[in-house]
Amino acid sequence: MLSFSHYLEQAASQHPDFDFKLKHATKPVSAKKLANTPDDRWLSCLSQCVFQSGFNWKVVANKWPRFEEVFCDFRTDVLVMWPPEQYEKFMQDDTIIRHMAKINSVYENALFFTGPPGQSA
Repeated sequence: MLSFSHYLEQAASQHPDFDFKLKHATKPVSAKKLANTPDDRWLSCLSQCVFQSGFNWKVVANKWPRFEEVFCDFRTDVLVMWPPEQYEKFMQDDTIIRHMAKINSVYENALFFTGPPGQSA
């Protein structure tokens, strides 16, 4: 039987950003800490995962501070009030990743956290 370290070495040799991904893997946290995590941090994390999908993670990580700024620190109460045109404008902003479906996912996921307009979650 091969050791776990063998598989880690194999993965590292086949994926140039493996060490970066492994370094950013999180350790399990307590249920209390999870419950105390505000929605904006959940939305930020979820959005970062969406933008990383199919994209270089280092690029996403380097651009993420700008995402936080552009998306108002992922405050769900703000994001759900923006008109669709606001999200379309982000396609002109070369400081973030311009992918309309992923940009729209920020709004869709913010809705999930807040519930439909006029209704509390």
